[in-house]
Amino acid sequence: MIVPLSSRALVASHNGSLEFTSLAKLSSANLLAEVDLHRAVASLKLRQDKKVSMGQFLTPASVAQLMAGMFNRLDLPEISLLDAGAGIGSLLAAFVAKVCQHRQHTSSLRVVAYEIDPFLIGYLHQTLKLCERECEYVGISFNYEIRETDFIEDAVRLLQIGLLNSANATEFTHAILNPPYLKINAHSQVRELLRSIGLETSNLYTGFMTATAQLLKPSGEFVAITPRSFCNGPYFRDFRKMFLEMMALEQLHLFESRQEAFSDLISAEPRKKYYLQKREMSGISIVINEKIKTLSPGGQNILIEKIIKDFVPRFTPSGKVIYVGDTAKKLWHFDKAAFVDLGVNIDSHGKIPDVIIHFTTPNWLVLIEAVTSQGAINPKRKEELEVLFRGVQIPLVMVTTFLSRKAMKKYLPEIAWETDVWVAEDSTHLIHFNGEYSKLQAYQIEM
Repeated sequence: MIVPLSSRALVASHNGSLEFTSLAKLSSANLLAEVDLHRAVASLKLRQDKKVSMGQFLTPASVAQLMAGMFNRLDLPEISLLDAGAGIGSLLAAFVAKVCQHRQHTSSLRVVAYEIDPFLIGYLHQTLKLCERECEYVGISFNYEIRETDFIEDAVRLLQIGLLNSANATEFTHAILNPPYLKINAHSQVRELLRSIGLETSNLYTGFMTATAQLLKPSGEFVAITPRSFCNGPYFRDFRKMFLEMMALEQLHLFESRQEAFSDLISAEPRKKYYLQKREMSGISIVINEKIKTLSPGGQNILIEKIIKDFVPRFTPSGKVIYVGDTAKKLWHFDKAAFVDLGVNIDSHGKIPDVIIHFTTPNWLVLIEAVTSQGAINPKRKEELEVLFRGVQIPLVMVTTFLSRKAMKKYLPEIAWETDVWVAEDSTHLIHFNGEYSKLQAYQIEM
């Protein structure tokens, strides 16, 4: 039997008096209690070395409820929730319970949960079935998907597909997250994947946070529990800059004692809980091929704007801009017909340069990287671009760009020969890294 939301139950309080309470609240409490029981059992069965090696710290119900209570926009007509490291589903269950208790609840709730541990996936299926039952009680249409794949790999894939095909199906209105806490090797695959979405970082939890933020809709809400290590120091400087350009910090909760909050977990340091909201800032307007386009604000798009406004008219005056990437991977310019005419066939996994120009007078294809945190054209990147554009029958010109000489300084030792460098603050000059064809050149001195 489905019980309507308006139903009320008569229950006894601790002092013997009687009071009415919503069955929705009673049901939600039962949901969370049952899920937390599963969490406790799963935690006991998980091997301790596996917990540490995979960064698995399952979230207690009390913490999950605290996090779910930080969301504000729960009355949207349709809600889509991302849980990027779901475990047994404690966080998403707390979110579902909160949505079901909301006075003006949504009509549709979709949950996407990522988990790669087969042992935990069994519990996760049970949790989502309980959530489905919970939504039935209050008349919410509920559907879910468990993605048994690596979140970082899949997020990068989705962002690249969205970039090429203007797909918005991967966007979420809400995200809740207890990410894995693991150091990542500088030469690992996950480090390369994170670099492809603009992040240089040494710990996996910041990668989870960045990828999650990029999959949110504008004004989307994001609650995460993380170590506090990213708040200062040089190791997480790039992450702080990139993340806080995308997200606005609304609330912060610091647990005074990790032993009390996570009594059955092992954690390397005290954790903070954050509520963030994806920024809605005015975009950057640029003119591409006589049409006004709007890039998302912040990040490398500040440099891309200068490339379009200063570099293109000075150094490729007859050029046609056929591709412009966007920091947020949502708004972009992609001239598919021009790519086909030039013999360029790029799949969704190709690491495309930030700006591509067909310089028509000499018939060159100019590939430009806008560097704010990483991505200079070093020998490895040069070889990647040559492979990526091997079908092109015209010469390739590769240019690494920077906002300032100071920004360029640390990348100078790795710039590849036979490429160029442009610095926006000295926009009338190019630096030529000539190799085989180098020669002295005389310059006229202005008197």
